Amino acid sequence: MGKIFPLFLLLLTGCYVNKAMIDPWGYAPEGACCYWLPDTKGRDLACQEEENCPEIPDEDCILSLAEVLDIALVNNTNTQITWAQARQAAAEYGQSQASALPEITADFHHTHSQTSVLASQVELGPTATRQEVIVSDQTLWGPTAYVTYTIFDFGQRRYTSQAARYALYYADYIHNQAVQSVLETITLDYYDTLYQNKLLEAKEADLATALETLDAAELGLRQGARDLSDVLQARTDALLAEIQLSQQHQIAHTSNATLLDDMGLPSNAEINIDRLPLVDPREVRLDSVDDYLETAFHCRPDLLGARASLASAEMSLKAAKRQWLPQIDYSLDIGRTYWKGGFHDDYNYTSTFSVSMPLFTGFYIRNSVKLSRAKVEEAKASLKQIELEVIKAITTSHYNVGVAYETLKAANRFLESAKEQYAIAIAQYREGVNTILDVVSAQSSLFNARAQQAQATQEWFSSLATLSYSAGIISANPEDFR
Repeated sequence: MGKIFPLFLLLLTGCYVNKAMIDPWGYAPEGACCYWLPDTKGRDLACQEEENCPEIPDEDCILSLAEVLDIALVNNTNTQITWAQARQAAAEYGQSQASALPEITADFHHTHSQTSVLASQVELGPTATRQEVIVSDQTLWGPTAYVTYTIFDFGQRRYTSQAARYALYYADYIHNQAVQSVLETITLDYYDTLYQNKLLEAKEADLATALETLDAAELGLRQGARDLSDVLQARTDALLAEIQLSQQHQIAHTSNATLLDDMGLPSNAEINIDRLPLVDPREVRLDSVDDYLETAFHCRPDLLGARASLASAEMSLKAAKRQWLPQIDYSLDIGRTYWKGGFHDDYNYTSTFSVSMPLFTGFYIRNSVKLSRAKVEEAKASLKQIELEVIKAITTSHYNVGVAYETLKAANRFLESAKEQYAIAIAQYREGVNTILDVVSAQSSLFNARAQQAQATQEWFSSLATLSYSAGIISANPEDFR
């Protein structure tokens, strides 16, 4: 039996013990310049199939901004991480309340013992003796319960739990901020993709306009009204427009890949989204900067999270200060023991009230208070920094909305004027009234106007989204926070 038991333990530990116990470096690269060759379990990681792949929308479905945001919120990994962290903080808050209740444990013991006692020596003759040994073989078993409870500790448990509660609020607000950040990022990506697609259409229109100018120049050359230089000038501009169109194809593809990645979809997926709408703002009414600041101080998740972090640090400081105070505890041990042969005792128990107070802990408590106080100062500074960042963000974004509004109105008028200018220039060129330089100049203005109008539209929508995010109202009704 003595040899079988160690062998049994060895078989149990063999489930996970391997040569790493004596040669752990055998599982690491041999050198800094060496490539690690995985073992069987390491190679299995490369063979795992992708689970929970995001559902890619049908290519024939044209997605609006709201639908794109909905897909992003479901698949974006940042919100999944912060959601899990908030749940962890919630579990830690629940754990912090456990000390308010008694701790009850129970065990069952079974003990078998064998002891030998030298009882006496019996004389067998003048020179011989015999030793008598009494062997005691005993078996006992029984259940035991233990109850411990801290009756009073001058609020140390309460403030520790409150610190965990505000830490939970901080994690929740950080998740809200992650949601709003995703909404802002996707909104900006969405309008940037629309802008790049709109600019792609503008480049295609530019190429068509350049080819129209080239056709007019070639027609004038065939009729003898124009010379070769006009054709060469028009052809150069057409080739330049073709190059710019090819470059814009690449930019639009990159923008679309960025949008898909931020949505949590593979960048090689194919989706269809709306076109950049034509906007002609007649009037814009914005609240004052102070109104947006007031809303932000009620709605910005990062600001509210910073306040929660400060409250958590203050609760931790109060708990640290109370480590000096006495603590009243109560414990109860109760059990019963059964002996082999049918004998047993009555229930035995030990009931204890105790009062404990730290007298000297190697300055641990004193330094704990200093540490907690420093964390409070850090939380205050972080809160102040975020408040300044919020004021700066709202002031800047509020001003940018006004600029974008004026820019969009001017860009729309610029595009209409450039179209008229080019139409007149190309008509006069066909009639032989002006030169190719006049047409190229009007054509260049039209190219620029198309790009400016697309950019101004994109900046208008982006500035509104940024202002909403800065005020913390991009995902919720501000009245819900009042």
